[in-house]
Amino acid sequence: MKPIDEIIEHELSRFLEAVTNKFHSEMERGIRNASAGIVAFITEDKGPIRNSVSVYEFSQCSRCKTYYSDHEKHICKRNIPSA
Repeated sequence: MKPIDEIIEHELSRFLEAVTNKFHSEMERGIRNASAGIVAFITEDKGPIRNSVSVYEFSQCSRCKTYYSDHEKHICKRNIPSA
């Protein structure tokens, strides 16, 4: 007969493997559903509302390394003197 510790360890290992597999499959299913929802939203034709949505582009300042929107004026942080 196997010692009780080996039996418990084996059963616990099987249980944890089942829980891990279930978690991975549910996570994968959730990601797949979210991706499908995002694709449906992006490809959905909303007429005039869709045309009003604009794309924001950001640039990185070569001096201070911060990002700023191309629609706004950037004030470089390197030009501000230290206190």
